Amino acid sequence: MCHTNGEHVEHHDGNTKVVLDKIGVYHFISGTKRHCKMGLKLAVVVQNKHDLVLPPLITMPMPPSPSPSPNSSGNKGGAAGLGFIMWLGVSLVMMMFLI
Repeated sequence: MCHTNGEHVEHHDGNTKVVLDKIGVYHFISGTKRHCKMGLKLAVVVQNKHDLVLPPLITMPMPPSPSPSPNSSGNKGGAAGLGFIMWLGVSLVMMMFLI
């Protein structure tokens, strides 16, 4: 039902902001009677934040992490090994020019 009897406030600007700063039930309906009769209406219940009961959190299990490939263990020192080989090569070339 779309009753507009009793105390109510009408807004006509199309961009109304309503402050819900008091505990209670607020009802909102469209100004177009046909829209309201078709179900375009809203009820908002404002509660004290201390009375608010939150639903339990649902935790999603984490997917299993992929196991490391057999080659990945050798790659950990790859950059360091390559750096050492480059340092050794540069050192040998420098020694050749100094002798």
